[in-house]
Amino acid sequence: MMPIENRYTKKLKAVIADRDEAFGKKVKKRLEQSLKEICLDMEVSAESDEQKLLNKQEVYDLYFISLDAAEQKGGAELESLELAKKLRKRNVDSEIVFVGAGEEAGRWFLCVKPIAYVRKRELDRDLEEALRAFRDMWPLKHKKIIVLDSQKPCLIEPEEIKFCQSIEHYVKFYRREQDYVIIRNSIKEIAKALAYYSFVRINVRTLVNMQYITSLENDKVTLEGGREFMISKTYRNVASNIIWRHFNEISYPK
Repeated sequence: MMPIENRYTKKLKAVIADRDEAFGKKVKKRLEQSLKEICLDMEVSAESDEQKLLNKQEVYDLYFISLDAAEQKGGAELESLELAKKLRKRNVDSEIVFVGAGEEAGRWFLCVKPIAYVRKRELDRDLEEALRAFRDMWPLKHKKIIVLDSQKPCLIEPEEIKFCQSIEHYVKFYRREQDYVIIRNSIKEIAKALAYYSFVRINVRTLVNMQYITSLENDKVTLEGGREFMISKTYRNVASNIIWRHFNEISYPK
């Protein structure tokens, strides 16, 4: 396996957010060992003060957030969840992994789109699996692909696209910076090109990037920024199942 530093231009960084400083150091040590085993080059640090972490200007690629406070308090509005929400809002490209004593995180934690849940009793195993998941998905989220614009190649970065819509013989790509790109192609062909990314077709005209979905209520999909779309009857069962699986896959097989 090629070290990830040979494929990317910047050093990857991870941080462990845990009020228990001793346990944070333990996770850091285990994490560094797992990184060596899977040939992933990443700088790891630990922070026991959540406010200091929020005040830092530094952006991390991977956040490990302890659920100890959540497990002690219970309820939906928890400190660990609020921390994750703030980090997700500030760093949309970063990935989040929760660490806890239970067998799985509560469903309310799905709103911040974590990639994994690490059980303390299976710390070594789950840490390695979380890192492998990160290693496998990172290049897919941070690469450009070629689509055709009236038979001419055009580069797009899937992670930057919030949703796509067809307009007659054209497809409009709406990016997260609130701008858009229009190319001459069909939504059917674009769906094929984005098949290996986090896109789902919700109606005959629209593809949405599930990374930007904030809620799914009945047949209504809401994206970051408040844009709403309706899932058509034709796509209802398939699209709803794909979206649900996307947000439900945070626990590893036991």
